[in-house]
Amino acid sequence: KSLLQTGDGQYAALIHEQKTGSTIVMFDRKGDRFTEKKLNSSMFDMVAFPGNKGYVLAGINHPGDLIVQVADKKMNPGNTSMVYSNVYDPGYHFTNLHAAVSLNCDEIGIVANMVNDAGDCNIWFQKADISGKPVVARGKTFKYVGFKTASQLIATQSGEFAVIGGYQQDMSSPGEMMLGMVGTDGTGKIHPMRARQKLTGCDIVEMPSGNFEVLAARESPGNPDFHELSLKLVDREINPMNCEIDLVGLMRSSDFNMFPPRVLETEEGFILLSHVYNGTDRDIALLWIDKGGSILLRKEEIKRPGDQFGTALLRESDGSLVITGAERTSGDLDAILIKTDRTGRYSEQTNN
Repeated sequence: KSLLQTGDGQYAALIHEQKTGSTIVMFDRKGDRFTEKKLNSSMFDMVAFPGNKGYVLAGINHPGDLIVQVADKKMNPGNTSMVYSNVYDPGYHFTNLHAAVSLNCDEIGIVANMVNDAGDCNIWFQKADISGKPVVARGKTFKYVGFKTASQLIATQSGEFAVIGGYQQDMSSPGEMMLGMVGTDGTGKIHPMRARQKLTGCDIVEMPSGNFEVLAARESPGNPDFHELSLKLVDREINPMNCEIDLVGLMRSSDFNMFPPRVLETEEGFILLSHVYNGTDRDIALLWIDKGGSILLRKEEIKRPGDQFGTALLRESDGSLVITGAERTSGDLDAILIKTDRTGRYSEQTNN
């Protein structure tokens, strides 16, 4: 689920195991594991405090509690703190979440997806201090009627948190991309972007200008079973700032909600981590985009038997890539680690 660089050539991956808690796996650039830490809690995200000051693990105590563990520099987690117990949405339960740490390192932000038995969806945003203690919420952050989903959460230069995802006012309304901004005082505002087809935000990167590069998935025209990717520059109210770039390859609509594509900013531009349906199975796809966000430079697919989905991406100083994800060959999903060269080609894989 999460992938962090903890030192020169050293990494930590958080693996969420649906029935048996979570595991932190520490490994080197060769893919060799040197530490595993088993967690009793269901942790869904792991983020680093700026300045090498430790880590935050955020998870769910099913069905309705959000929890946090703060870990030291050696990834030793402390006690678990409950930061929110669902009281505002009776009948809903949490399904997954995304976490971020403010850039001045004084707040933890969590946005969690929740559903009920009827399939209705909503989100809950919660803050905690750096020790993991909850900042008491004054009711819902996003006071909007309708269905909301969150795909990613980031901290911004201004001290705000930004949520990217999807919004639908009611079942008869079109699906829109949602940018939610949470101010330093905890108030939230949603900015929707409507398109001819259903549109969902998958990932977001803040640019030096304060605008955002947004990776979005749009329902394929005439075929709701598939989605297509696009990258677009938007302002803080999600108004488009340039012409979006449509990217090659189709994803099954049932896949991208569980494995949303990700974008990594580099000095040269952006690298996108996604997966494509090739007619029989799914393959991990890497796409290189120029710094202006408007030109697809190259694409590489990692082909293996069965289905593969990417969940996180890092680039080493030599340009090589480290990818975590999931693989399905016989019905079950297994966590995988893939190391590629700087062109996206791989010769060695370690299954975790």
